[in-house]
Amino acid sequence: MYEMEFFYVKLISAFCVAFMITFYLVPVFRNLAIKFGIIDKPDGKLKDHQEPVAYLGGVAVFTGFVVSLAILFPDSKEIFILFPVTLLLLLGLIDDLIPLNPLVKFCGQILAAVCFIKFGFVLSLEYFHYYVNVALSLLWFLTVVNAINLVDVMDGLATSLSIATLASFLVFSIILYQHALALFLVILIGCLIAFLYYNRDPASIYLGDSGSLFLGGCVAACPFLIDWTIVSPLGILAPIFILGVPLLEITQLVVIRTIKGIPFYRGSKDHFSIYLLQNGWSKIVIIDYIYVMSILLFFISYWLVFEAVSLSRIVILFILFLVIWFFFLIRKIT
Repeated sequence: MYEMEFFYVKLISAFCVAFMITFYLVPVFRNLAIKFGIIDKPDGKLKDHQEPVAYLGGVAVFTGFVVSLAILFPDSKEIFILFPVTLLLLLGLIDDLIPLNPLVKFCGQILAAVCFIKFGFVLSLEYFHYYVNVALSLLWFLTVVNAINLVDVMDGLATSLSIATLASFLVFSIILYQHALALFLVILIGCLIAFLYYNRDPASIYLGDSGSLFLGGCVAACPFLIDWTIVSPLGILAPIFILGVPLLEITQLVVIRTIKGIPFYRGSKDHFSIYLLQNGWSKIVIIDYIYVMSILLFFISYWLVFEAVSLSRIVILFILFLVIWFFFLIRKIT
C-alpha cells in the first residue's frame, strides 16, 4: 500500500516538474522562432490563420521532455524511444525550415521506423512469421506517425489528441504495474499540457512538423511496451481502438483525396476538424468532442483487454462510435 502511495506521489511530482520546465521553455522558443523568422505564414488557402505564428513548439516540448527525463527517469527500456523520435524531430524541423519533397520526408520516416524496430519495438505475434511481424510493425509506425502529423491542422488539436491517447496508455500502464512506462508517460503528458496553454486557440506557437512527427513516434512506440494480451489475445487490438480518431482521419483523407484525384500526401481541406468548423463548430467544442470520443474509445479498449464485455458488444459499441463520428461529417462528404 505504501509503495503504491509513494509511486503516485512520484508521478504527481514528475508531472509538476515536466509541466513547469516546459511552461518556461515554450515562450523562450517562441521568441527565438520569431527572432529568426521561423514562422508559419498564412497563405489564404490551407493556412488561413490571421497572423504569422511561431514554429519550434515541437522543439520546446522535446527539450522540456528530455530535460525532465534526465532529472527524473531511471535507466529503462523506454529511454530507447528517444533516438528514433529525435530523428523524426530533426526531419520535421528541416521540413519546417525548408519544405522537403514528400518522398524524401517519407524515406526519413522509414529510417526512423527501422530504428524503432532495431531497438526492439516490434510485434511478437506467435502465429505470424518474424518478417510478417516486422512488416506489420513498420506499417504501424508509418501510419501512426503520419496520422498524428496530418491531424495537426487546428490550434491545439494534435496536442489534445496526443494527450488523450497517451493518457489512455498511462491508465493501462498503471493498471498493469508498468511503473517505468507510467513515469515516462506522465512526464510527456506534463510537457504537452504545459505546451497546450500556448497552443490553444488562438495559438501563439505551433508544434510544426518537428513536433507532430516527434509525438507521432512516441504515440506509435508506447503500445509496444504494454502487455495487451495479459487476459485475452484480442487485447492486441486495443491500441487500434485507442488511436481510432487519428487512424480514421488518415483513412478518410486517403479515400476522399483519391476520389477527388488529389495525391494523398498533398494538403487539402478535407480534414474532419475543418468539416466541423465549416458546420459552425467552435475550436473549443471540437477539442471537447475529441476528448469525449477518446474516452469512449478508451472504455472499448479496456473492455477488450480485460474481457469485461463480450466481443459482440464491443463490436456494437465501436459501430456506435463510428455512427456518432460520421454523423457530424456526412453532410460535408456528400
